[in-house]
Amino acid sequence: MTFEVDLVLMITAYLWCVIGHVDTLPATLKIGVMFTEDQKESPTELAFKYAVYRINKDRNILPNTTLVYDIQYVPKDDSFHASKRGVIKLKEKGVVLQVQMNDYKYYYHFTTFDLETYNLEDFKYNFVNMTSFRMTDNDQILVEFAGLTGKVQFKEGRRSSVKFDLLKLRENSLEKSTPYVMIKADKNLTGNDRFEGFCIDLLKTIADLLGFSYELYIVPDKKFGAENTSTGEWNGLVREIIDKTADLAVAPMTINYARESVIDFTKPYMNLGIGILFKLPKSMPSRLFSFMSPLAVDIWIYVLAAYALVSLCMFIVARFSPYEWQNPHPCFSDSGVMENQFSLANSFWFTIVTLMHQGCDLNPKATSTRIIGAMWWFFTLIMISSYTANLAAFLTVERMITPIESVEDLAEQNKIAYGTLEGGSTMTFFRDSKIETYQKMWRFMENRPSVFVSDYEEGIKRVLEGNYAFLMESTILDYSVQRDCNLTQVGGLLDSKGYGIATPMGSPWRDKISLAILDLQEKGVIQMLYNKWWKGSGVSCAREDKNKEGKANSLGVGNIGGVFVVLLCGLAVAIVAAIVEFFWNSRKHAQTERQSLCSEMAEELRFAVKCRASRQRPALRRQCSKCIPPGATYVPAALEVPQENGIMQMIEMRKSPLTYESAGDS
Repeated sequence: MTFEVDLVLMITAYLWCVIGHVDTLPATLKIGVMFTEDQKESPTELAFKYAVYRINKDRNILPNTTLVYDIQYVPKDDSFHASKRGVIKLKEKGVVLQVQMNDYKYYYHFTTFDLETYNLEDFKYNFVNMTSFRMTDNDQILVEFAGLTGKVQFKEGRRSSVKFDLLKLRENSLEKSTPYVMIKADKNLTGNDRFEGFCIDLLKTIADLLGFSYELYIVPDKKFGAENTSTGEWNGLVREIIDKTADLAVAPMTINYARESVIDFTKPYMNLGIGILFKLPKSMPSRLFSFMSPLAVDIWIYVLAAYALVSLCMFIVARFSPYEWQNPHPCFSDSGVMENQFSLANSFWFTIVTLMHQGCDLNPKATSTRIIGAMWWFFTLIMISSYTANLAAFLTVERMITPIESVEDLAEQNKIAYGTLEGGSTMTFFRDSKIETYQKMWRFMENRPSVFVSDYEEGIKRVLEGNYAFLMESTILDYSVQRDCNLTQVGGLLDSKGYGIATPMGSPWRDKISLAILDLQEKGVIQMLYNKWWKGSGVSCAREDKNKEGKANSLGVGNIGGVFVVLLCGLAVAIVAAIVEFFWNSRKHAQTERQSLCSEMAEELRFAVKCRASRQRPALRRQCSKCIPPGATYVPAALEVPQENGIMQMIEMRKSPLTYESAGDS
């Protein structure tokens, strides 16, 4: 009976502790109890029922209350199922139930410094074993400093003057801008799932890091925010932040002085500048005679003129110089004949051969003609070297006709229109700039309001239509250029700035988000997001960098085909010249030999087409019967050299082979 009596006392003590005064108890009080399935009808269950019976029988304990028990059986070693069953019964029937690990079987050790401040009344009568200790004396704490929960100070060993800020992030305002914020094509999506882009991924990463939720919406006027200089009012995202309609503004929003004066910005999550977006100029088509491009047309004309002038000078000076007249027969010093090698034809031949840096059988002997030759060789050295050096650049690099190369070129012309995003920081940059070039460009744009666009998509579309340059942030410019091969960036960046997340003035989220941005930058998360949306998503332009160092283009027929045309033309001219020479020589021999032109040409042609013919041939194959009798020997007559006053005259003689009778002829 000792166990039953102890159980009665335990239940009575428990009711006093949990309920309070006995007089306030209801007429019927349900007590919930759980036994494992193997304890059904066990001595423990019978002892519990007997204890309830003893309490109800003894009216001195609970004079106005009758106990009713509700027994639940749960699987053995299944604490989760037991807790769930207890909570359900407590909710459905309303029973006195304490389902906790609060009995003599459990031991707890606490290392908290302030355990005495906690109310341990619930554990006082459950015989649970609890031990607490600390290693410091709270009465000796004299530290005082500023913390996130206000001023940190201690009074009698305990923290005093604790301050907590209750924060709730309401909504985030958006400005749609590719690839930062984009709307998905799926129309069935709702809420935050409708949006995607770099800023959306960045915001989600920051929210996961700081532990807050958010709701996104697009700003009604779809503007970033610019100040009206006449009224001082702001629009766009800045207006939403000023009015505290939104807690954050997430977009490619530039941090500048005017905006920073009315709202707060986090640390910049991306650095950029202003660039010029322009339509890629069409490359020059390959020309058949592109090998002549290294030299201008006037230079080619000057070279031809120099060639003719030097040839004529060589011919004239060689005839005037006595040292260019030489004896054609050195073995016969008294032949009385002097010959000049620089005839008019030979002079032109010498000049063209040396121009092409080829060998020549003619060499000047007089000092005057050597000076002409030396100057001509120096001239050809410079011209050929310049042509060769420039030819490589013209044939391997595809040249493009670019009307503008920099912002200065853009400011100095009026044929190509240029503009910015209306109400954006780029427009503010040109409007407030003190640089003369930018002031001139702002006056141009201010006098032509049509050059401003409402969004980036419209600006890119106008650039593709032609004759328009769009001044925009470099990050969006890079994104557009990588996806459209018809676009390019002209010149470098005009300034340097950064994108940030906007918050209301004094917002506690600014510093938290700034720290999160710095953490993500150090870990490389922001760079990975940049690579994802700029290089890894969408259709990228397969642009071939033809100006890339170390990689030259292959030369095609369109580049050097003209050289083959020149070669074919030269061969054709040579063949025509050979035909003329053949006809002229046959006609001359026909007259000498008193034969018909056709028979002479036929005999010459038969000899010319003989593949096995000897490389030697007689000068005259037959003698004229009327000129020389048969059997006579031809002896050339003595040359008569005219003399005046005993001085031999110099005359230009052309050597010709003496006619002789072939041994094979008869």
